[in-house]
Amino acid sequence: MGKYMKSLPALLLLCSVLPGLASYAQAPPLPPGANPPAIAGTPGENPSAASAAEALPPITLTPEEMKAPFHGSFFLTPAEIAAIKMALAGSGSAMGGDISAVIPVPPHRVISVSGLLYRSPKDWIVWMNGQKVTPENLLPEIVDIKIDSSSHMKLKWYDIGLDKVIAITLRPHQTYDIVTGVLLPGTE
Repeated sequence: MGKYMKSLPALLLLCSVLPGLASYAQAPPLPPGANPPAIAGTPGENPSAASAAEALPPITLTPEEMKAPFHGSFFLTPAEIAAIKMALAGSGSAMGGDISAVIPVPPHRVISVSGLLYRSPKDWIVWMNGQKVTPENLLPEIVDIKIDSSSHMKLKWYDIGLDKVIAITLRPHQTYDIVTGVLLPGTE
């Protein structure tokens, strides 16, 4: 019973729409110049809407076109559909932005700790990837950093290539290669 309840809203929508569509699709063609019968909620009830409807050209479909499956979307625009397809293919931004604005993923991504100076939990300096990192001046990739002593640090780092946060403990003169997942020891 549960699997049928998931499709209940779609079934109710179809049941409310299909009777009107079926009678329209099965109606015999009107002679040229004849007005179609008024349907509740259509422009025939509103005189200003009727004049706008008369200005539009009539839509004529062949029987094959009427029986063809619908491949569009009721909820998304064609541009949104194209952005989703590009994001699924990995060639665009998931937000639908300009493809030229997408940041390329560098092939060589490392976290290298050159040195660490610890004074207190809120007063420390780490030299990481050639930059001075302090509690007030963190790199944008750092999600969380904890320094317990001058011998090691616990780091949570967001990697754009993996698109996730990695947690690692590093000591001075160590380098972590993100692409291969190898922790390389350094020389002092």
